[in-house]
Amino acid sequence: MKRKFIYGMSILFAILCIGLSACQKNKEIVKVSITRENLTMNISSEKTLNQIESILANVKWSPGTQVSWAKEEDCKIVVTYKNGSKTSKTEYGVWFSGIEAELSSSESDESYGELNKEDTKRLKMIVMNK
Repeated sequence: MKRKFIYGMSILFAILCIGLSACQKNKEIVKVSITRENLTMNISSEKTLNQIESILANVKWSPGTQVSWAKEEDCKIVVTYKNGSKTSKTEYGVWFSGIEAELSSSESDESYGELNKEDTKRLKMIVMNK
């Protein structure tokens, strides 16, 4: 009896683990388009995609913040994510202000965000194609 109970609990635990791992957000960046001064640059280099992923992971987001901008964004970044068999796109507006950058996102759970000095410098290098 005890052996059947342990066997049943093991199977239940395995099913639960598989189910939970499938629900995790495993979004992978597969493509990035950057538009600056009416010129669009498509990025597919794995190294650069990883850099952009790292930079976006460091944005300090303030969800639900309503911001109005005095000027048009310095660049627009469209990121294509792949999550399993599904793809989605997120659009980011980027404003460079001195040594930091501010971002807006088309995702409701991000909305408005700020980048630190180091990541702003890294993003500028990518955007300016240097």
